[in-house]
Amino acid sequence: EDVVTNGDDREQMLANAPEAKDGQYQVPRTVE
Repeated sequence: EDVVTNGDDREQMLANAPEAKDGQYQVPRTVE
């Protein structure tokens, strides 16, 4: 069953990101 949660917690969302910069996910460039 789905549970409604507060999705506005940026710190918690980025905590498991491999890399983050300026509050955003940092991903490798795929297009040159």
